[in-house]
This record gives sequence, C-alpha cells and structure tokens, in this order.
Amino acid sequence: MAIKFIVEKFRRGKAGRDMTSSASSTLLLTLVAFAIQMLLVRFANINDYGRYAFTYSIYVVVELLCTGFSSDHALQMLGKPAVGRNYEEINVLLKTLIRQDLVLYAIPLLVAVPLYGLADPTWNFDGQYFLLLVLSLVFQAGSSAVKALFISFNNVGQQVKYEYGSVLLMLALNVTGLVLFGIMGYIVSQILYALLKTQMGLFLIKHFNSRIQFSYAAALRRPYALAPFDGKQMSGSLLRNGLLNLSNNMDIILLGVMASTPALIAGYKVAKVLMTVPTRVVYPIWASLRGRMVEAYHQANFKRLRYLVFKPMVIFFVALMLSAVPAYFLAPYAIKWLFGEAYLPAVPVFIWLFLGNVFFQSTSGWFNLWVILSKKQFVVVYALLVQIVLFVVAVCFFGGSNIEVVGVAYALAMVAMSIFQLIYFKKHTA
Repeated sequence: MAIKFIVEKFRRGKAGRDMTSSASSTLLLTLVAFAIQMLLVRFANINDYGRYAFTYSIYVVVELLCTGFSSDHALQMLGKPAVGRNYEEINVLLKTLIRQDLVLYAIPLLVAVPLYGLADPTWNFDGQYFLLLVLSLVFQAGSSAVKALFISFNNVGQQVKYEYGSVLLMLALNVTGLVLFGIMGYIVSQILYALLKTQMGLFLIKHFNSRIQFSYAAALRRPYALAPFDGKQMSGSLLRNGLLNLSNNMDIILLGVMASTPALIAGYKVAKVLMTVPTRVVYPIWASLRGRMVEAYHQANFKRLRYLVFKPMVIFFVALMLSAVPAYFLAPYAIKWLFGEAYLPAVPVFIWLFLGNVFFQSTSGWFNLWVILSKKQFVVVYALLVQIVLFVVAVCFFGGSNIEVVGVAYALAMVAMSIFQLIYFKKHTA
C-alpha cells in the first residue's frame, strides 16, 4: 500500500509528469544507443571491436575527467544564480565557463598526437581511434553549461526536447558513418555529433529564455577572466572525476593491459553493454528530480532532499532485483540473437555485472549530484582509490585474463561503492 501511495502521488504531481517525459526520452536513448552498439558489433570484426573497446575505455577516462570537472564547476557556479534568476551573473559566468572548456578540452590533444605515432600495432590500443575520439572532445565546449542550466532552472520540458533531438541526431550520424565506413566512420560521426549536439543545446537555452545571452565569439573576447573557483575544490573535482571514470572502466582496461586477446575484450564489452539496458530505467527518475534536489540543497531542506532520494531508490531497487530472474534465463538467447554465437561466453559475466549494477545505479545518480553540490569531493576520492586498488589486487590474484573473474570482482566493487554512498549520504544529511 505504501508503494502504491508513493507511485500515485508522483503520478498526479508535477514530478510525475516530469518523470514521464524524461522516461520517454531516456527509453528512446537507451534503445537507440543499444541498437547502435549492436550494429557496431555486427559490422566489425571481433578483434577490431576488441581493440576499439579497449581504446574507448581509455578515452572515456580522459573525456570524463575533463567533462566531469566542467559539469561540476558549471553546476556549482550556475545553480545559485539560476535559482535566484540573476541573469546578469549567469551571462558573465557562461562566457567564462565556455572559454574554460575550450582550453581544458584541447589539452588531451597534446597527449593523443604523440600516442598516435608511438602506438604499436600489436597492442590492444589503437592510436588512430584515440586521436579521433579526443578530437570530438573539443567540440563539446559549452555542453556542461547547457546541462547545468537545464537542471538549475528545473526546465524538464526543454531538457527532454534537447534529449530527443540528441538521440535522433546520434541515430542518423552514427548509423550512416558505421554502415558506410565501419568503425572509422562511426568514430568520425562522433565528432560531428559532439559539435551539432552542443550547438543545439545553446540554441534551446536561448530560445527558453531570451535574457540568457552567450556565444563562442563572446567567450573569446577580452577580458579573459576565468569563472571563480576554489583551488582545493577544483583539484578534488578533477581527482574525483578521473578516479570515478577509471573505476567505471578499470575492468576493460585491466583486461587489455594484462595481454588478453581482443576477442576476450570484445566478449566482455558485449556483456557490459547489455548490462546497462535494464538499469537505464532509473535515469529518468534522477533526471526529473535533479532540479528539485538543487533547490532543496540551496534551501538547506535536507528532510525534503532525503525524501526525494530514498523513496524512488527503494522502489526501483526492488523492481530491478526482481528483473534479474528473467534476465538470467533470457540472456543466452538475447546475446546469441543480438550479437552472434561468438559472444555467448559473455553470458555468465553479464549476470554478475547486472546484479552489481542494480546496486550501483540505485545510488550513483543522486549521490554524484549531491557530492557536487555539497563539495565533498575528497572523501569520495579516498573511497575510489581503495576500491580501485582492491579490485586490481583481487583480479591479479585470482586470474586477470579470465573474464568471469574480472566480472565478479567488478560487480562486488559496484556493490561496495553503493553501500558506501548510501551510508555517507545518510550521515551528512541527518
């Protein structure tokens, strides 16, 4: 009865309507992203896909180190003036945040260029893939500010339009590039996607509120003042984002480093892609509640903040755990039909990863936002360091080239991090 009451209350209120809108765009994004990955596996040679998976995992750590810091900083800077509707301050901050992105996102190119020349063909790493992926990062300058404004203004309607447009753009560009030119065409399409998606977001923000004015040209005009930031919080944000994304990709990176064959890496990557599909259902929950969480935090209303977090978390944790039963029986058929018989060894790995991800996705969405707002970066940094070290030691001890061992260790690492997040949040919002 309690669950029924909560669901009915959400459905009738604005939160329920926002959640429904966000859920539809998230469902579409999930289906399209999964379909693109399925096509990528089908069109690519298994060894080429394994090399791409390893290279992409390294790139994602670099990408999210930059975009994660940018997102943290944008949300910290824009949240309060957006809640207070201080448009003059917002416009000044937007110019400096975009300028900051342009500088920050160009730095990885200094690493990617020499790696392109030094990469050995016998490695699981591909220097050409990496260079093109890093190039796409530069065209994301300004996207963090766009997302921060959508969240801070709690404008779910515009955010959903942005997500729908992004999904359709991704579908058109990625499929065209993949079908015509294979993996290389897919990577080049990612560059075009990053550029057009960012421009679409800037257009929607201006359309949403004409008092918000900014552009790349304005961002490059003098004076070149940076957006204010706390040096300690900046280093904490960089470390947290770097370690968080190393943690999210440490399983595939470790497989590649420990001389696993590209085919083994490809099988593990398929299990990980499939793992994310059922748990994507939690994304619209946190997407629709982030604006209210920002408001509750800045109003110091921690009772409301805990309510916004715990009620949906419990409901969807139970639902996702129940879905593990059909996932267990359907996984062999799904992998064989969607990806091919060559990937059937990924089935046991998928089961373990799915169970670990249920725990992790139940807490990580809201916890990461709260950490950004409360500026409690360093405790998370220490927790991630412990998690990464224990994972690496466990995998090396029990057999680093065995994908089942890596899958079990990674699932346990996700469960441990989820428990830590829940305990730490409860302690500091009591």
